[in-house]
Amino acid sequence: MKPIDLNALPYKFRFNGASLLISKANRLCDMTSPTRPDRKTLLAAMAYYDLALALMKPYDPNYSTVVNWKCNVLQELGQFEEAVSWYEEIIRISDETDGKGMRNATASLAEEMIRRCQGRGNAQLDAPSGDEGDFDEPPYCMFATEFCALLTEQKFKKAHALLAPALKEIFPAEKLKEDWGRMVRGARSPEVSVALEQHMLDWSTRKAAEIGWCYFSVSTDKVNEAVAVVVGRTPQNSYWITDLELGRP
Repeated sequence: MKPIDLNALPYKFRFNGASLLISKANRLCDMTSPTRPDRKTLLAAMAYYDLALALMKPYDPNYSTVVNWKCNVLQELGQFEEAVSWYEEIIRISDETDGKGMRNATASLAEEMIRRCQGRGNAQLDAPSGDEGDFDEPPYCMFATEFCALLTEQKFKKAHALLAPALKEIFPAEKLKEDWGRMVRGARSPEVSVALEQHMLDWSTRKAAEIGWCYFSVSTDKVNEAVAVVVGRTPQNSYWITDLELGRP
């Protein structure tokens, strides 16, 4: 089979693909925290960032931002030497685009982080087992994860926009905000961890245009709740949320 030449693909398509991968990586990062790091989740996030960077061009204005996010993960994993080498890449790109006399915010941060990480060695990093479930999730799971992430980030209008028309009547944006806030007891975004626990293609109440059901755990130091989401197909062949349950049954 002839290998795919990424350089032959229009950059618009490469960037769109990278954007999906970046979104997935960011969501995975949101599922863990400095106080409760999940190495497996962080390794998966780093893999998605790497895939996105492979699709992007280094002089894309977004490239250095993604590298910075990758460096955050590397530090969480104790990979300080590798983080320094990637921070140096941010500075190299800045030098070649803005000149050595100027530093944008990302490059300035990179300089500061090099000073903090310099001289710190890499911690031992176990090789991934190869059975990470997030690589096997069907596309509807990513859509449901995006919806839950918007709730976690308290972007309720954007979350509301992902609902099917009938569900929008049941859950106006303000009700989404109130019900979510009540469920997490007012916890702020960094304090809330959301993880996909289960998904299925067939269930007893499934309707014709519905594709999949997802069940997410929602937790903080004081909360152990869940969100159940049904993803359906729109008349335009895209996704929307057709059913939603906030809180454990």
